[in-house]
Amino acid sequence: MGANPIDDRLSRRLQNLSSPKAKTPGGEALMSAARKKVQRNAERPPTFKVGRIIHSGASEIPCVIKDFTDIGARIVLEGEAALPEDVCLSIAQAGVRRIAKVIWQHGREAGLSFGVNSGERGQR
Repeated sequence: MGANPIDDRLSRRLQNLSSPKAKTPGGEALMSAARKKVQRNAERPPTFKVGRIIHSGASEIPCVIKDFTDIGARIVLEGEAALPEDVCLSIAQAGVRRIAKVIWQHGREAGLSFGVNSGERGQR
């Protein structure tokens, strides 16, 4: 059986994200400032795994998990999509499937919270 082209594309993107590359002038400072605005109870070590967001029963969106802990994750979606408040994050290579609330979403990037009643959903 042939490889899934979406998974292949995500794997290539994952390799590009984890390899050293040229920095965008001022980009590092902007990301650092944005991350300081998000308060969380635990640090999230970089993960860079391929996953899928499952919502509305069977609809799936491929994603890259940038960081992951027991309480939440930060993901980048393969394409533009507005996520509903409740989703399921599936990481097949790790055998993980977690129910999550979308806490914030900005473009293709989103923050998820696992098993916690999270107040209002916000934009970052």
